[in-house]
Amino acid sequence: MVTATKFTSKLTGSVEAQIVAALNAANIKGIDLVFSGATRTFGRTETTFKIVATIKGNTNRKDQAFIDACKYDNIDVTKLGRKGEKLIGYRPRATRHPYIWRTVRGAEYIGSASRWKSKL
Repeated sequence: MVTATKFTSKLTGSVEAQIVAALNAANIKGIDLVFSGATRTFGRTETTFKIVATIKGNTNRKDQAFIDACKYDNIDVTKLGRKGEKLIGYRPRATRHPYIWRTVRGAEYIGSASRWKSKL
C-alpha cells in the first residue's frame, strides 16, 4: 500500500474507479442500477466525486430528447442518407440546426430536419 500525501489526477482516477466498482458490486436489492463516474475535482488534500446512477434499460435525457425530436419531425433514425450518411445525434439547445449526422468518411455535419430529409 502506498501512502499518499496529496491528491493527483492518477490517484483520484484510481479511487473513482474503485468506488464505482464497489457500488456496481453492491447488488442493491429491489432496483437494477448501473453506476458510472461522471466528474471529479481535487485539490491538494481533498477530492469530490460525482457518481451517476442510472436504472438499467432506461435511456438518459440526451437520448430521450433525440428520440422525441425525431418523432416530432417525422424522422426515421434507422434510415441512411443517399451517400451513406447516418443520423447520430441531436442538440436540444440548437434551435436552427439541431441534428448531427456523420458521413461514410467520418465527417460530422449539423443541420435542420428539412436539410436531413433532403439527404434521404
